[in-house]
Amino acid sequence: LATHRSRTVTDKMLEEAYQVRCLTKTHADMLHSDYPDYREKILVLSERDISDPFGGSDKVYAKSAEEINAAVQTLIDELTQGGGNIQ
Repeated sequence: LATHRSRTVTDKMLEEAYQVRCLTKTHADMLHSDYPDYREKILVLSERDISDPFGGSDKVYAKSAEEINAAVQTLIDELTQGGGNIQ
């Protein structure tokens, strides 16, 4: 991830994506508002918002990473068991 950089979402990205998982409901709501045609693809990663570590200590980043890892594992389990979408 050392070379990863955030990018602005585009119509093309959303068109090509199977799903887009946001870390917070607020982020998902903003994308729903800006891109209503892709509403069904834009979901939250977890039932609980993932805390934003920006500007925080290494400990804060580690906590967010743990939350993301747990949410991704839950998503993997749901998808491999044929479960539904987290909304």
